[in-house]
Amino acid sequence: MYVEGDCMDNANLYNQVIQNYNSQASIISKYQGTLSANSTIIVSQNEDAIIVKQKQIQYVLKSGKYCFSEFDFPKALGEKFQFDSCELFFINKISKITVDWGTTHPLQIQEQNTKIFIDVVAYGQFHLFVENSEIMFNQIYEHPYLIGNDEALKDYLFNKFINFICNLLINTITQSQDDILSISRDTINLSKQIEKNISSIFLQYGFKLECFTILNLQVQQNKQFELLQRTLQKNEQLSKISKLYQSSCSSPSTVVVGDFSDCGQIQIGSSNSQQSIGLNTEEINSMIQLILENLSKIQLEKYKEEKILNEIQKIYDELNKKRPKRKIISDAFGSIKSILEGIAGSVVASGLIWKLGLFK
Repeated sequence: MYVEGDCMDNANLYNQVIQNYNSQASIISKYQGTLSANSTIIVSQNEDAIIVKQKQIQYVLKSGKYCFSEFDFPKALGEKFQFDSCELFFINKISKITVDWGTTHPLQIQEQNTKIFIDVVAYGQFHLFVENSEIMFNQIYEHPYLIGNDEALKDYLFNKFINFICNLLINTITQSQDDILSISRDTINLSKQIEKNISSIFLQYGFKLECFTILNLQVQQNKQFELLQRTLQKNEQLSKISKLYQSSCSSPSTVVVGDFSDCGQIQIGSSNSQQSIGLNTEEINSMIQLILENLSKIQLEKYKEEKILNEIQKIYDELNKKRPKRKIISDAFGSIKSILEGIAGSVVASGLIWKLGLFK
């Protein structure tokens, strides 16, 4: 910042022309000289100037030329206004403020589809410009160490906004229909959602958000993460099985069950047709649905859970054949029953075992 002018007399009154010539100046710069009634302030196109007296903003000056003596400063009746008690600040509105952000601790987020709580860490950047000098300055003025110190200002902005960012991350991920692992692989889309919601918050503090980015989002690998992976894999298998279930019920058709001369028929999709083994397709489907609905309530080892899902898959594969074999279906239910019989103390498992005992 430079001051140009000529001395008028011995009373230290100056014809001052005050202008901020440094285009790379700090976001907030304070004029260190003494102001007088003869001071002239030139404000460039890419900045604002703020005049403060007794810690109160008196004027916010946009680009132009201003003579100090023309300002109408409030004063008590009969009081002579002391220009040298005023402070002058320049606000840089063209320089971008880039702030690095990161979660200060793992965020505990409930994954929407599985309802499992997992720990998430993330980091990224946001880029700001000063939009409203008066609002911004009122936030900063009470912290003198931030004036002329852009690095300290960035730290201040990080601490000011990190809680907003974390809360938006939690809410956005929780409300998403996608699983957390898919979200973590698509940080661009998540960044856009956060940017849309946080821009208005920055405006409340006098800043315009140019861009918000999530550079990395990671799910911490712990027991909850392992449980999440297992559950998502199981859900994927259940989805495939569900499609087979819908397919088996969608269009009634009569098929002959092979291998037994007295086998009778299975009428797929019909609740009235009885099999020779005392079963019909609706009963089979109902039993499978009962197993699937209660599977998450039973504390099963991963490999046992997968074996049950494989047996269910085997049943549906058999039902979709032209000549399904009743023994394969019966044996598959028997295998599921045997797996469940190895679980001690589970009321849910005991109930399923009893129901499976009817399929002979």
